[in-house]
Amino acid sequence: MIRPRVVTVADVTHDLLAARAAARRGRRRACAVLPGGCATTPGCARGFVRSWLAAWQIPPDQAHDTVLIASELATNACVHTDSSQIIVAVQLTGRELRRLTVRVIDQGPARPDWADRQTDQTDAFALSGRGLFLVGELADRWGTVRRLAGTSVWAQLAVPAATASSAYEQSADTTSGRRR
Repeated sequence: MIRPRVVTVADVTHDLLAARAAARRGRRRACAVLPGGCATTPGCARGFVRSWLAAWQIPPDQAHDTVLIASELATNACVHTDSSQIIVAVQLTGRELRRLTVRVIDQGPARPDWADRQTDQTDAFALSGRGLFLVGELADRWGTVRRLAGTSVWAQLAVPAATASSAYEQSADTTSGRRR
């Protein structure tokens, strides 16, 4: 069972240390409760997910894509729903071909003005409105699950196990001069 906890901006540095310790104990999923409708929430989601990906030694390319997906999903939950809090969850499954799943759960429902905006055509020069397009391009699979208590949007990426371990085994530890 995932035990959600409230994460703030100040917790981001602490999260990396906690994630590394939990990953060493074999923990393969994590969950955080973040404030909804807050400008700092997408940044907190990025920091939380980045911490766990680093602890699981996910290669930088997949980590970057996963953090971007988490940011887009958290931003959508904050901007387009009246949720007082959102849940960001990340899970690593599999051994040979690992799957990385990011899930953002809001309390819904969508804001009334969102339905009007969805029917408009997307403006090629608009400053926003491409988040789910990015998620669809970066993720191997993604989808939504609507419930009475809100919506869960998830995205999944494949991370080969050999790639993850070799990328980090060869990186140098700059503080001690030894290889990790």
